[in-house]
Amino acid sequence: MANRNKQQLFDHYRKSAAVAGMSHPEGSLTCPLCWEPASFDTLSVEHIIPGSVGGNRIVLTCTTCNNTHGSLYDSHLSQFQKTKDGFNGQGTLPVILEVLGKRVTANIEWGDGFKNINIVGEASNPAEVAAMQADAEAGRFGELNLTINYGYIKNRFQTGLLRCAYLSLYKCFGYEYACTEIVQVLRRRICDMNQETPRLGSFIGAFRNGAVPYSDPYFIVPGNVNGVQFFMVAIRLKKQTESYHFVYMPAPCDRSDEFFEMMERCPRDNDGATLTIPHQLVFT
Repeated sequence: MANRNKQQLFDHYRKSAAVAGMSHPEGSLTCPLCWEPASFDTLSVEHIIPGSVGGNRIVLTCTTCNNTHGSLYDSHLSQFQKTKDGFNGQGTLPVILEVLGKRVTANIEWGDGFKNINIVGEASNPAEVAAMQADAEAGRFGELNLTINYGYIKNRFQTGLLRCAYLSLYKCFGYEYACTEIVQVLRRRICDMNQETPRLGSFIGAFRNGAVPYSDPYFIVPGNVNGVQFFMVAIRLKKQTESYHFVYMPAPCDRSDEFFEMMERCPRDNDGATLTIPHQLVFT
């Protein structure tokens, strides 16, 4: 099944590349991420949204990008959702517990109306654990300070969401979309950790109030503001609980060069409290 899926995807994107005016030697394809040529054998089937957070749709990327981005980005999406689970009472959160100057590693269960803290002896200094126990037995109690280890880096988490959005549109529109310069700006942003522009926080965010009325790992909505066209890619991350995020992506058009400026204005022009999704335009 996997080999058949790979061959079908390969044949499909070879045709897409030809329509986009891209030429490839027989048996090769341009990786949509690093934009380097890759032979069929060095291409791999990859989830658009990582399987660790509920993704199931696939595209082809080179094995190097697949492996590298797994640790650079996918793990941060997974850890973000694991932390979300913890704050919703599903699982535990790793913390550093400090009382009266003693520091130990612990796990906290973040329940509704209660918090259970369990010291992890194997990960703590035994002398600190013993000193903390001695304080408790002697009735010496102080302020309890917790430092939560969220386990993900915001920039890599946001870049991971951008990567998901880019690949979802690549799946829909192929190289005809990916090869446009406005989209190439974002592709290069994904592949170069040293780039700081465009600013990710200007076009990536989260749905703050509950779920959206779709069960798909992602869906896409086209939009238009004063003649500047765009896509909103809504992304679901799922473990024990779910969270919903969005990435605005440019739609190649005559005024696409205004996209990033428009995104920078959005926080000033909108209160972020409501979002109307025209159901008749949604596609996946």
